[in-house]
Amino acid sequence: MEVSEEDFAALRQDQGILVDFNMFPNEIISLLKCCITSSSDSGHRGSDGQFSIVETNQFKHLTHISLLFRQGTDTTIKQYLSSRLQEVISDASQLEKARISLTDQVAQLEKKIQELNEFQAHGKQAHERSVNEISAAYEKQLIDERNRRVQDLSAANERANKELSEAAQKHNAEKEALQHRLAELDTENHALRDQKYNLDSRVSQLSAQHGSVSGELMALREECSRLKDVNLKIDQEKHELERRVNEANIELAALKSQVRA
Repeated sequence: MEVSEEDFAALRQDQGILVDFNMFPNEIISLLKCCITSSSDSGHRGSDGQFSIVETNQFKHLTHISLLFRQGTDTTIKQYLSSRLQEVISDASQLEKARISLTDQVAQLEKKIQELNEFQAHGKQAHERSVNEISAAYEKQLIDERNRRVQDLSAANERANKELSEAAQKHNAEKEALQHRLAELDTENHALRDQKYNLDSRVSQLSAQHGSVSGELMALREECSRLKDVNLKIDQEKHELERRVNEANIELAALKSQVRA
């Protein structure tokens, strides 16, 4: 049975069908399945036939659809089969064209997939090379920076050691010079003390001769006073030198502490 959309419109109005054209085949199949699973009567009278789907309940016989079938002639059957064959051939040709088109599309897609895989592989290799080059450059830069810092630190240590050595030598020389000057002043101080003692002894000896040598005694007293001033001045200079020596020692100790730190 073949029903066009135009024929279905008349059939729908004649049979009181509620479904549309697209739903009609599925509903017919559903009804036929119900007939197969239940007891059904079929009959044939003459050369024509009638197809009816009837639902029987306790109230009445409800006809869902009733179609009249006429017996076809050889010509109409051959025309129908020929048209169906042409449709099948046309469908087969279209399916073959679709298959060829899909095969070409699959081949193109496979080619694109292969190209994408190759591109991905090349991109991955290029990325790995780029990462390796960046890593190598960064590592080289890091090594160069570390070597530069080591060299700078070594140079700074050498400068510090040199400056410390020069400062130590300078302070040692100043200390030796101060100590030498202190020794000289101490020797002069002892000599002046001895001279003072001698002068004091002589003053004592001459004091007995005071009457006769008053003028000489006055001169000796003046000389003694002068020597006392000189001695006082020497003592002050000695104390100043000792203070400077102590300050130099303190500064030298501070420099040594800074170098150790």
